[in-house]
Parts: sequence; C-alpha cells; structure tokens
Amino acid sequence: MRARGAGAAEQPFSLTIRGSRVFGTVMVVSNSHVVFSGCTTLRINKRDGGVDTATIPAEAWEKHDDGDDVAIAPMGELPLEWSIAALQWEDMFPTPERLAELNVGLGDDVFMLGRFVGHTGQQQNQPLARFGSLAMMDGERVKDGRGFLVDAYLADMRSLPGFSGSPVFIAIGAGSYRGVSGSEKEATMMPFYSETIGLLGIDTGHKMIEHRVLDCERRKVEPAQYVKQNSGIAIVAPYYKINDVLQGPKLMKKRAKAEAMELADPERGVSDIAPDDDEFERFEDFTRKLVNIPKKEIDKKRKEEG
Repeated sequence: MRARGAGAAEQPFSLTIRGSRVFGTVMVVSNSHVVFSGCTTLRINKRDGGVDTATIPAEAWEKHDDGDDVAIAPMGELPLEWSIAALQWEDMFPTPERLAELNVGLGDDVFMLGRFVGHTGQQQNQPLARFGSLAMMDGERVKDGRGFLVDAYLADMRSLPGFSGSPVFIAIGAGSYRGVSGSEKEATMMPFYSETIGLLGIDTGHKMIEHRVLDCERRKVEPAQYVKQNSGIAIVAPYYKINDVLQGPKLMKKRAKAEAMELADPERGVSDIAPDDDEFERFEDFTRKLVNIPKKEIDKKRKEEG
C-alpha cells in the first residue's frame, strides 16, 4: 500500500481492530504531515497483479489531539481483489508491562517496511525493509520534522523520504536473555523455537545534522555556511500514540456506526472461509502465544500446580 498526492508518495500501513464484526474493522495508519499535505490516495496491490487506487478524503482521517504525527482512517469494505495483509492490533500492540518484562531497551533490533524512492515498483508496490537498533527510549520530548516537540523513540536506522508512515517493529530474538534486571542470573531466556515481534510505532522522519562548509584547503568558509545531512537516526512515534487515536471518541464513533450498518443489513451473508493453517502453523501459533504470556503468570501457575 502506498499513499500519494501533491507530487509525493509515502508508505502507510493497515491494521484490524476486533469488534462485533466478523473480521473486525480495517484501519489505515499514516502520518499527519503526509495526510494533511494532500497525500490521501492509496495505491494498493491486487491479488492477480497490478494495482488499484482508493482515495480517503482528508476529513475522514483522525489525528492525535496532542499534535503527535499520527493519522488514522477507517477503510470500509475491502474489495476481494485487493492484496492487503492488515496487522491484528490486539496481537501486535505491546503493553508497557510486556516491554518492561522483556527489558526492551537500547540496542534491541528494530526494522521497518517502507517505500524506497529509488525502486518503488511500477507494476506493483515493492516495499523495502530497513534494519537497525533502538537508540533512545521515549521520555524527553524530541523535535520532529514539523518542529513539534513530541514523545518519540529514536532508532539507529536510516529513514529516507518515502518512509514516512512505515510501521516500525521491535524484534526480540530467539534464545536471548531478557528480564527487568538485565542480569543473566535473573533474566528470562527466550525459547530457541520462537521470537517475539511487536509494533514499536510509526516512522515520522529523521534527525538532521549540520556541517560547516570548508574550502579546498579545509579552511572554514567565511561568512559561515552550513550543509545539512541525514544523521541516520529515525524518529518513531510510539505505539501508544496510535492507540490514543484508535480509542479516541471520534474514531470509536465511526467504527460503531460502520458496525451498526453492517449488522442492520438483513441481506448480508457470512463468508465460509476454512482455515488453511497446517499442524506446524498451529503449533507455531501456540508457541508464540506461550512466549507472550507474562512470566509472573507462568510462575503463579507453577506454584499452584506445585
């Protein structure tokens, strides 16, 4: 999926919120600076090849009340020919307790999927993966590309024009030692057969650094002149800022209205889609869920059984 308009194109992503509907409500997530600069048309891959487009008007998007660079809009009914893999929010949304238990912090692996302007794909969208590490936790506010002071993570992962709106994931590797103390003695070891991947947030841009211009003999040019360059540090709006918008009264009202319209349709059927996962996939899903069970719950269960 790609957002474009006003001569620019960026990389939003979609997620699903569970509700009274059979398959939940699909949302598209992007940045405020993308949406409200005119990039409201989505370029979507089709299952049989090629692309389709859909425009979501600016008034349909909801932004964060505190000015954080997040914008979300409901997508409505999705055509069957669209190839969209929406993230299941309840499965990908971390909690502060879970992040603390896994001792998520500086140096942990992160990655994002976005649009590389040097090769975006002509026949279909071709997302590019970029990898790095968590460089600074949220806490003290960061000045973003709009000049706003916002809550953000910083990642040592080069973000380029076109990656705005890309989902940023945290990856906890299989077999690694975790824990709130950070010591091997008290840390929990991740199973070797599974790893944990969660949504850290959404890419909003990158930090710039300035260099003084020098002449051919490496002397400072007078009057002083400067050039800016990408520092390689990406600015990531935290996952909880996305949740703020999702749980906001305006978007909740839109979701409730959409679900009520569907439930009120007497002619609407239910698709009979059989599960296509095999025994291994079911086992893998079980182990992922097991890994995501907080350690204190496991210890409590063992104590009761003992």
